[in-house]
Amino acid sequence: MIRKQLTGLLILLLAVLTAAGTVAAKKKSFDDLCLEILEDVQSFYPVRSTEMGIHAYDHRLADYSSTSVKKMIKKLQSHEKQLHRYQSADLSDYNRINYRLIKANVDIALLDLKGIAWHRKSPRLYVREAVDGIYFLMLSRHAPLSEKVVPLVARMRAVPQLFETARRNLKKPPPIYIEAALESLESGMQFYQQVAGELMNKLPERADKILAVSTRAREAMNDFATWLSQLPTGPPTAFAIGKNNFDYKLSHEYFLTIDTDPLLRIGEALLAEAQRAYHDYETDIEANHQNGRDSVFIPSAFTKNDIIDYYNWETRQVKVFLQENNILTVPEDMAPVTVIETPPFLRSMVSGIA
Repeated sequence: MIRKQLTGLLILLLAVLTAAGTVAAKKKSFDDLCLEILEDVQSFYPVRSTEMGIHAYDHRLADYSSTSVKKMIKKLQSHEKQLHRYQSADLSDYNRINYRLIKANVDIALLDLKGIAWHRKSPRLYVREAVDGIYFLMLSRHAPLSEKVVPLVARMRAVPQLFETARRNLKKPPPIYIEAALESLESGMQFYQQVAGELMNKLPERADKILAVSTRAREAMNDFATWLSQLPTGPPTAFAIGKNNFDYKLSHEYFLTIDTDPLLRIGEALLAEAQRAYHDYETDIEANHQNGRDSVFIPSAFTKNDIIDYYNWETRQVKVFLQENNILTVPEDMAPVTVIETPPFLRSMVSGIA
């Protein structure tokens, strides 16, 4: 009898502990799910992660092979179902914001990979992956060049496979996408050559390897440009993603409460306003210059540093404006934003100030 009672108590205790563990697991599960989703998205888009300052995937380029994309779509659909459980959950304000942001990541990744399928229609997607993969690493100050050279070389080495995947995926892209990709390829090859020169100059002990991988990467770009120029094109209107997809992006990616119709009207009104202002300015300049008058003050000495100093001041004013108007808070550990002169090896990619 006592043994039965003890057994019953143990079962009851186990049930209570299991229930308590389930509650605790539920409390932790939303945060765990968010981290899992972010890790999956960041891993699939390694170059985008580098741009955001996440350097765990700096050695890779995106894998748009059929197997990889299908696997990612399956993961995203699973995450979508898991997130649905929290749609009506009693989350804190902080987690409610996290929920919207995380869900947006899943929604847009699914749209891009399954709905629009950019990897099947946009050759420039692959060109930008190759170029931005190097560009963001070169621009980043998260590590010295002696350390960054390892992922830089790894990404250059991955370029031929990237464009091999592009050849398998692309089917009759619109002409304008091909034109844009060919233009980007030309500047991309020049950029790779400049970066290789910069790296070999500063790291002579690695010069042979850098030259070899950068040469193969540029050859892959050149071969892809040749292939792309001969690729049959789709209709000129094939670039359009459609009103439904555009509206979906406005709502889920940019959190706007308007769709494409009022957005188009806003754009048309702004264009008309800009055209009127330009016409008025043009008329004023022509009239004043004809009479030898000029209301614009041009200083006798105006240097490159003056321009950079001005843009640094403007950048600081953005932070001041946001804080003074209580739009958002700026964490103390937020890294500074510094406007710099664009380094020579980036000038083929960045025409203005970095």
